[in-house]
Amino acid sequence: MSKPVPLKDFGVPVPSPAPATTCSLVVYYGPTPMTPAYTPVAPNGRIVAGLIPSLTVKTVNGVAYYDDPISSELPQNIANGSYDFSFTIMDANGAEGDFSPLITAVVDTVVPPKLGQPIELT
Repeated sequence: MSKPVPLKDFGVPVPSPAPATTCSLVVYYGPTPMTPAYTPVAPNGRIVAGLIPSLTVKTVNGVAYYDDPISSELPQNIANGSYDFSFTIMDANGAEGDFSPLITAVVDTVVPPKLGQPIELT
């Protein structure tokens, strides 16, 4: 069975003061270079990662981050390549804050070719 390497999780800094429990984390993505827009046009996309209380928070060097498992959120048919990602916080009414700075990551779903039966060389 082949094993592609998934993207690593992204850490999104928890703002201060922390958002209300009715707010959600939103991810915007698109091929590099991307200019984030609240209404993305294909091939760019938008994902609501979840309500703030449902997100895992991890602390790195004293800074709290929302742990976003991006590889499990992206569409299955996303093309390989370099992508930019940006995040916002959305309130219960659908209003969104400013975009975070971009983070760039490479999506690579191509699995190396399958090997045939090995033999012992003499």
